[in-house]
Amino acid sequence: MLWLALAWGLTQAATPAVPQDQPEKFDLAASKENLRVLTDGKKHYYVYDVKGSISGPAFYGDGKTFYQLRIVGGGASGDKELSHSLWDPRIEYGHNGYAGMRKKDDTYTIDCPPRTATLTVLPDAEAKPLIDGATFYKPKWNRMAYKLARDEKGTYYFVDHLRDAKRDFHLWVGPRGAMKQQQMTNIVSDSVGDIFATKSGELRLVLNDNRRGKSEGNDRVLKWVQGKNETPLTEVPVEENVSLIYNELGPYEGQKLGTPCDDF
Repeated sequence: MLWLALAWGLTQAATPAVPQDQPEKFDLAASKENLRVLTDGKKHYYVYDVKGSISGPAFYGDGKTFYQLRIVGGGASGDKELSHSLWDPRIEYGHNGYAGMRKKDDTYTIDCPPRTATLTVLPDAEAKPLIDGATFYKPKWNRMAYKLARDEKGTYYFVDHLRDAKRDFHLWVGPRGAMKQQQMTNIVSDSVGDIFATKSGELRLVLNDNRRGKSEGNDRVLKWVQGKNETPLTEVPVEENVSLIYNELGPYEGQKLGTPCDDF
């Protein structure tokens, strides 16, 4: 059996801000001479390599600081049409569509369903000094959802970690829209499972291991254990509830992800 232990305290302070570790700088050497700058005229800029592939690179920023965009799809038709589908978990994929940049003939738009904004090409005389004076980074947002569960009363338990390395775990507990980050005292993560401990107890998620042909009831038995008290939990699939996590639960409220939908 795989044991996942999460802990949380009954005494909770204000929600700490999600650490925004500055990503590494992006090396523009291969793209700098081919960058096109689009703007809405309100100091919001979309920059992309006109000679690159449909997967980029592309960036978004305020004219001084730019972050690389994660392009998850796209297409092109000569010089007439171009589309970049952008990673932005606040958009409900399959419902409202993808965030993205679209070019058709000489018209550029930014789509943050249900909102759309029109962009224009910044003249080279303005674009070059802007690019030369700006700093370009790899993607800004670096956290990824790991586990989500809730009890019958609507209390949620959410764990995330650094996107590119399964470390720096954070744990939030609470009702929708009012979850609080817990101060952890110990973290264990190995091939057996994970333990996230706070000062006030442990929440244990017990998973039956069916990968080896074993079957003992439900695939997953989740429960919160504090002392002798146990509260059963229901696992909430992360992949099907990304929009819920980013838009409604509260852990990331007010956070900028470094995409056009921060502003549009």
